[in-house]
Parts: sequence; C-alpha cells; structure tokens
Amino acid sequence: MILFLFGQWGAGKSHVAHQIEERYNLPHLDADQFFTQDLVDAVKACQLEPHQMTGYYERVIAAMHGYEARHPHFMVTQGIYTDAFRRQIYREFVPDIRFVLVKTPDPSLQQRRIGQRARLTGNPVSVASYAYMSHYWEPVSIPHVVLWNDEFVDDALDCLLADLNLTRYFRPQRTPQTKRSQSVITALEHRHE
Repeated sequence: MILFLFGQWGAGKSHVAHQIEERYNLPHLDADQFFTQDLVDAVKACQLEPHQMTGYYERVIAAMHGYEARHPHFMVTQGIYTDAFRRQIYREFVPDIRFVLVKTPDPSLQQRRIGQRARLTGNPVSVASYAYMSHYWEPVSIPHVVLWNDEFVDDALDCLLADLNLTRYFRPQRTPQTKRSQSVITALEHRHE
C-alpha cells in the first residue's frame, strides 16, 4: 500500500510524513530528491512551467516502482500541483495507493514555513516562488482525503489511517495520544470525486 501525501508548498507534508514515519515505522520516499538542477533553477527564477515537470514525474513513478519492489508499504511526499500528473500516478498504482491532501488552515503560517525552510535548508522554494506557483494549483479530481495540519494533526493521523483502513498495513510504534477532540473528527474531510 502506498500513502501519497500531496499539497501546496508549506502545507507541512514533510512534517506529517516525519510523524507517520516515526509513529508507524513507514518508509518515506521524498520525491523532491528527483528534481534536476534545471528544475531547481526554474523554481528559484519563478519560471517553472507545469509542462517542464513531465520528465520529473516519469522519474518519480519509476522510483516508486523501485521502492515498491523493496517496501510493500511506504509513503511518498510531493506537491503535484497539476491534476493530470495526479491522475497519471493514480492510474499507475490503483488500487494500491491512497492520496492525502495536506492543508494548513493558516496561510501566513504556510508562508512562514516556506521562508524558514528556504533559509535553513537552502530549499529553492521561496515566498516569491510559492506565490508564482500557487496559481498553477488545480482542483483535485482523484479520490483523496484532506488532512488539516493543525494542532490536532497527531490525533488526526490515527483517525486518518483507521478511516482509510490502513491500520491493517501500518501498526503504531507507540501508544497514540489519548486526548481526543471532536475537532479531530471534523479535521478529516472525505473527498471521493
């Protein structure tokens, strides 16, 4: 089973992936590692066009097949702004893939995360490139669930994996938090379009 976390830059996909990896011992394939220098330069210059990503997604799909051969259950993180690429990955791995759209309720927090990550890691995504790319974000047409990355995200992860019936694949490595809130339940929005 493949758990694919996607969403706009700064939504917290890497943070959520780290939490899942830590709690469920689920291997993580960070698809950002397949960016070529040309793509990185285009992001920095705010000149990346979605059609330039075709070769990139071919590399991601090939890497996912390779990873799948070594790990029957794993997760992938990548933004996937264009719905055609989402559908391509979905068709390639259905029925063994589940998509989770990671969102943050606070746009200013999202921009702060982007700026901090750019300063700390040299990530080419800046607030300016985020603003440039955000107009490329397309509505999602594949089946997915929305995970709000807020103060309840830890509890929401347990609910999410149970709700997607993924707990049969992934077992917690530590006892989940016992404090639950009704907000956790409402944090999960189901989308089956």
